[in-house]
Amino acid sequence: MSERKLIINGIEINFEDYFSKNREKLILVHGMGGDHRGLLDFALQLKNYHIYSFDLPGYGKSKPLDKEHSIKNYAEFIEAFRKALGIGKVNLVGHSFGGSIVVNYAERYSKYVKKLVLLNPVLDGSATTSARLSRLYAKLAFIFPDRISHFFLGNHLIVYISDRAILTRAGKLSHRRILDQDYRNYKRLNIRALRESIYSLDSLKLSDFSRIHSIKTLIVLGDRDALVDPESLISNTQIAKNIDVLVVPGGHLLPLEDPVSVAGVVNKFLAK
Repeated sequence: MSERKLIINGIEINFEDYFSKNREKLILVHGMGGDHRGLLDFALQLKNYHIYSFDLPGYGKSKPLDKEHSIKNYAEFIEAFRKALGIGKVNLVGHSFGGSIVVNYAERYSKYVKKLVLLNPVLDGSATTSARLSRLYAKLAFIFPDRISHFFLGNHLIVYISDRAILTRAGKLSHRRILDQDYRNYKRLNIRALRESIYSLDSLKLSDFSRIHSIKTLIVLGDRDALVDPESLISNTQIAKNIDVLVVPGGHLLPLEDPVSVAGVVNKFLAK
């Protein structure tokens, strides 16, 4: 198991794949500000699948796109990634912002999607007050030149405060590991990618679920998620027969704080 490089549309992408190539395919998409390594413990619990996990363009060790880092363009990137590796029909799992991306992908390329799993998805209409304030802070920071914006959004104090606000149940060692990952990730992320990602969140509506009614979908929410309101999301998706919604103990970083339990839920759903 080692990191690999792939050139997609002239952009160098960093990724890993886990387990046998003979198994059913699964693409895992991380959240905003993260990289694929943050979901490693979770990915290693999905042993029945051949997993592809990459750093989104502009995050981790992947180079930024030469166009806008919007949800739509990230969905297009997933399709280019799928084609480049010769992957056929695939399961998609997205965490947080990654959930927003895979919903858009499923809407556009439903014929390539077996099942869809959204972990703490960030969707318009289900954001909490904390999420809206965080987004407002980021947009105010973007008023300044990129170097200054990066300081306001990526310095240790801001990352620490942001993480402490959403960490809920993991022990001290796990908290320390998550903080260390985020310090590293925010230090090297592309500020243009972050800015465009945040603004693109306004483009995805809960009503978009009506256009993926043919895909069996699981949404996993934390009962103490500081960024996503479970009740709001459930009330807007409960009429869709293809969507299962499960609320479990925890916060916005479910697959990082409790990877074994969350993977157990995901494994059970995918195996149906």
